[in-house]
Amino acid sequence: MAESDVETGDIAISYTGRSADDYMNQVQQNQRTFQQAAARNATKSIFSTLLRDPPYSHHPTLHPAQQLNFKLITDLLASIRTSDIPDVISSLGPEERNVMMKYLYQCMERPEDVNCAFVLSWHEKLVESEGVGGIMRVMTDPRSAAL
Repeated sequence: MAESDVETGDIAISYTGRSADDYMNQVQQNQRTFQQAAARNATKSIFSTLLRDPPYSHHPTLHPAQQLNFKLITDLLASIRTSDIPDVISSLGPEERNVMMKYLYQCMERPEDVNCAFVLSWHEKLVESEGVGGIMRVMTDPRSAAL
């Protein structure tokens, strides 16, 4: 299947071919994982899990999963001390760092929803790690607007 939004009857399928219900179940599982990690003060260890396979789609049926995932990612980013950001970034793979950059830009587009100070701290450290290539990959990836 090509990477695009497809509508089959009443079911919206995302860029990856997964349904809105599949993504909502995944995001809800990730939310439980985050809550358990937060209770143990171990949120640094779950970044890869939460950044893997985000719900990309422009279809309205995926918006609830996207909104919940956005909140989950912003809560996760806010839970990390500034001094720990480089360690978290270095523990991520290239695709996970790209997804993180996409979420950081989404945060910047929604200053009413997040504290921009921590977003800028993350952005600074991620650019130090990835260089301008990280910015260019996000700007040229058509899926960036579909988060």
